[in-house]
Amino acid sequence: MPGCARPALLGYFPEIFLTTAAQQADTRQQLTDFAAREGYVLQSIVFERLGAEPAAFERLVELARRDNVTTVVIPRSDDLDAGQRLRLAVEAGVHVVVAGARRPAEPAATAVNDA
Repeated sequence: MPGCARPALLGYFPEIFLTTAAQQADTRQQLTDFAAREGYVLQSIVFERLGAEPAAFERLVELARRDNVTTVVIPRSDDLDAGQRLRLAVEAGVHVVVAGARRPAEPAATAVNDA
């Protein structure tokens, strides 16, 4: 719809041991595709490097607060633990969605047998 602004979204993912540059690029693309498919504007993707924790997570919280972003997308459900999700919710008003999660399927239409 013309004149309707799409909501902003932040992406986040941590480096996993032995993650290649190609896998990182694939994950970034997964988050970008999710944003486009779901009608968001992907404002930024925050990448947490191994050994640098929690610097990027702290940046994620600050970006969400500063820019009033209320949704963060992650590639896998275990990319943020319960404490991190709670902190995002309490400190920044953010809810977390998982890019790889599937929407519930629509119920299949059933034929009515008149016999």
